[in-house]
Amino acid sequence: MHTVNLLITVVAIAGNLFLGLLTYLKTPKSQTNRLFLFFSVILASYLTTNYFALNSLQIGQMEN
Repeated sequence: MHTVNLLITVVAIAGNLFLGLLTYLKTPKSQTNRLFLFFSVILASYLTTNYFALNSLQIGQMEN
């Protein structure tokens, strides 16, 4: 199950960053495109942090 969650998270992060970069590279001088790239990076950071927070093992749950 962790593999499926990881795959979904990676696809969401990659898609987000791709759209942000694509938008920014189309017109780099546009303030709107810069803000959209910034939002995309923040969202990718959130998704990464959220994945690790939900899938981290507690000390008592660690498998030997």
